[in-house]
Amino acid sequence: NAVTKKDCFPQPTTEELLNRLGGRKFYTKLDLKSGYFQIPIHEADKEKTAFITQDGLWEFNVLPQGIMNGPPTFQRTMHNLIGYGRWDYVIVYLDDILIFSTTFDEHVQHVNEILSVLDKANFQVNPDKCNIAVREINFLSHTINEKLIKPNGEKIKAITDLPAPTTLKEANEFLGKINWYRKIIPNFAHIAAPLHKVTNKTKAHRHEFTWGPEQQ
Repeated sequence: NAVTKKDCFPQPTTEELLNRLGGRKFYTKLDLKSGYFQIPIHEADKEKTAFITQDGLWEFNVLPQGIMNGPPTFQRTMHNLIGYGRWDYVIVYLDDILIFSTTFDEHVQHVNEILSVLDKANFQVNPDKCNIAVREINFLSHTINEKLIKPNGEKIKAITDLPAPTTLKEANEFLGKINWYRKIIPNFAHIAAPLHKVTNKTKAHRHEFTWGPEQQ
């Protein structure tokens, strides 16, 4: 990873994806089975994935987890496979594919088309993790239906149940979690200002971290 030339293929933002979903009545979420492992590695590049075990040197034949360019490679593959004229009824975020339609008949047509595309490319879905033709769906930590898009209740509870941070690392992790929902929190910048006040520390001043009533 340290010497790999970074692939800058863009990941879609949560806001960009969620903005496409308003007013739709039917949703199908497809989960690709071991998504990364369904993408083969070119023979000449396999040596770049080599790793050492007690039984010798091994190389990956498929895209491994944890490799620097894994996410952009996977996103590009899905974009090229599923996109081009279909973005008005399907969105892709890595190995999660969400199909959305206004009518049930449209939805059947859309689902069949996407499944056909995946089948022709030899991609397999994980049936146990798929949701087919539902009226409400959880996607990217949000609950989505015809009338609203709101933060997932379990995710919010996980944040509100967190204890007060005692280290700079914990504070930054907390800030990262709430940043996920900044677009739907009115006056977020003003509310989060006390948090940034104690987390914007240089390496030399990290030991000065404090979490007080203003942050709580």
